[in-house]
Amino acid sequence: MNSSETDKTLIRDIAALFSCAPQGDYFRIRTPFLYPDCDVIDLFCKPEGDFTVVSDLGETTGWLWMNAVSEPRTANQNKLIEEACCSHGVQFKGDEIFSKCRSDDSLADAVVRVAQACIRVSDLLLTFRALDKTLVKDEVLEQST
Repeated sequence: MNSSETDKTLIRDIAALFSCAPQGDYFRIRTPFLYPDCDVIDLFCKPEGDFTVVSDLGETTGWLWMNAVSEPRTANQNKLIEEACCSHGVQFKGDEIFSKCRSDDSLADAVVRVAQACIRVSDLLLTFRALDKTLVKDEVLEQST
């Protein structure tokens, strides 16, 4: 599918659900979904060969680490993120949550699945904070004995 066909497909499939606008090499998709602090989840799509990639371009993990207590991510935190993405049929690589959509797949479906994964990953903030507080509490208890 060439770029012009992808543009038409994008507009046809998701214009009724989301607002889309060209932004550099991508189309920015403004979703109605929100991070826990009410920031809007924006996604980006770009044709790559036979696929259109729908991605958050690392915005969700960036948001998560700006609001999280600890950095870098632990192996357990990465596992939780990967599980959240897997449950929505999307991929997680580096800091990016994304899905590759074939020309005969629904682009709107891919956008919703990536957005849902972004919501689930951002909700892990509560888990990370709870884990951090538990670890601090355990550490204080160990030092006081």
